[in-house]
Amino acid sequence: MKNVPFFRKDIKFTVVKSEEKAKEEAKASSEPKTEPTPEQTEAKKEPLDAAELEKLRGQWREALQEAWAFGSRENVKKFTVKGKAKLFYRVQTLEDTCSPGLTQQKFIMIDEDLLPRAVSVKYTQLPAGTRVDTEEQNVDPKSVDLTPQKIAALIKRVIGGEF
Repeated sequence: MKNVPFFRKDIKFTVVKSEEKAKEEAKASSEPKTEPTPEQTEAKKEPLDAAELEKLRGQWREALQEAWAFGSRENVKKFTVKGKAKLFYRVQTLEDTCSPGLTQQKFIMIDEDLLPRAVSVKYTQLPAGTRVDTEEQNVDPKSVDLTPQKIAALIKRVIGGEF
């Protein structure tokens, strides 16, 4: 019997170019080609427009929800932050300490809106059960070695079904 992963689907998205952009590219292709420097390459990359970004966010949320439903809990985590349940994708574990009655974890994660976050979770064992306190903070991607290329590769991999 062939192994087929559940909930896996290939989600493809395309970038539509404006007429002005197509004309500029046509002019550029008629000119002699020169090798661009890395700075020029970085400057040429344009951010996605609002509609494309929202579509990508929707695909990201759907991929996280599928992973959570499938039971892939190693990298996909669900925490309640300020009374709202949110899904996150774990990129890096910063701290994981355990003592009797208390476990603390700190992660660098990407949230449902494609934003990098520092998430702190504290599990406290009480007689009535476990209390979970979660805090999230904005994080500078450069400070944790998350380049836009790394984030884009991660997003593409997760949307493609590799959790």
